[in-house]
Amino acid sequence: MNIKYYPELQEIEDHKSYLPSISFILPLKAFDRSDKSFLKLLKIKLDELERKLAESYDEDLVSNLMIKFEIILKDLKPEKFKLGIAIFVSPEFQKIYYLDFEPEEKLVIGDSFEIRDLIYSKSLTKNAILLLLSANEIRYFLYTNNSLTKLIVDVPLKIEAFMDNTLHDVAIYYEKNDRREKAMHLLLDNADKGLGMVLQSYDYDVIVTGSDKMIAHFKKISHHNSAVKAFLPGNYFEKAQSELIGLVQVSLNNIRADEEKTLIQSLEVYNNNQMLAIGLNEVWKQSAIKNCQLLVVEKNYRKAAVLKAFKTEIFTHDLDADPMPMQDVVDDVIENVISAGGKVLFVDDDKLLDYRHIVLVKNYV
Repeated sequence: MNIKYYPELQEIEDHKSYLPSISFILPLKAFDRSDKSFLKLLKIKLDELERKLAESYDEDLVSNLMIKFEIILKDLKPEKFKLGIAIFVSPEFQKIYYLDFEPEEKLVIGDSFEIRDLIYSKSLTKNAILLLLSANEIRYFLYTNNSLTKLIVDVPLKIEAFMDNTLHDVAIYYEKNDRREKAMHLLLDNADKGLGMVLQSYDYDVIVTGSDKMIAHFKKISHHNSAVKAFLPGNYFEKAQSELIGLVQVSLNNIRADEEKTLIQSLEVYNNNQMLAIGLNEVWKQSAIKNCQLLVVEKNYRKAAVLKAFKTEIFTHDLDADPMPMQDVVDDVIENVISAGGKVLFVDDDKLLDYRHIVLVKNYV
């Protein structure tokens, strides 16, 4: 598996050769350690897993695997705002990931881990830099894991630092209002300098707030406009941190919607250049031979299928004729694309109707 775009898969890749590979995906919407019904559900699922494993593996191996699961679930402590978990267990590996969306329950025993939910969750996770501008002060925040942290940046943060004639280029004969206007411009220049320092450490999207006047001036002088994905007019200095978090989340959702629209529009260009494989059958063919650079798929698109000879084609009908059909061939397409060093992007359901729900940008025609 190529992990160029997905470094979080490194541990999974390092242990992918051990069988069986068990993936347990579970929503946590109603999680409560004291909820007996939830704990009962976990017990039922583990009993079901143990019975399935006992059909194909020896007693010692099954016991080892079940101990791993019991330890993980006993210490389960969902992080705030997380809506699901993905547990991966094999004889030599165990790992739990917390998900940013509510997944469908899934228990899969196979020769590789089911990574679709993990990749989708990572695609939803967005970090950002929030820069608050006012006529008197600037503030920097880091948004990550649904929380906000104030950043300490080594630049003056208040306008008073620019009102001292002996330190800054503010002529002594300026009237008071003129001096303040000049100082405010210096403050904004300074805000952009500080933003550059922050971007050196955190290469994230930037959201800037301030009055219309300050935003207009900042746009004019900033060297980092390409990193700014949203300018929000208004004074947010007196807002509670929870309100600022909500502001960032709404902005990131809007940024994601704009990016999704741009992505879908770009598919037209690729299509005109005959660089697309459209629909599940064609996408499978190209992903099977590693002719893939970008997969775009609707987030809930799933399909069962049967492999044809040589594994380069699939059937999506008459599945009863095969004793072991692929339960979700889209997962396998995702694995193929990542193995080939490609990238996977998800869009909302029904956004790819013109492309039959799934489309692949090829490396060559």
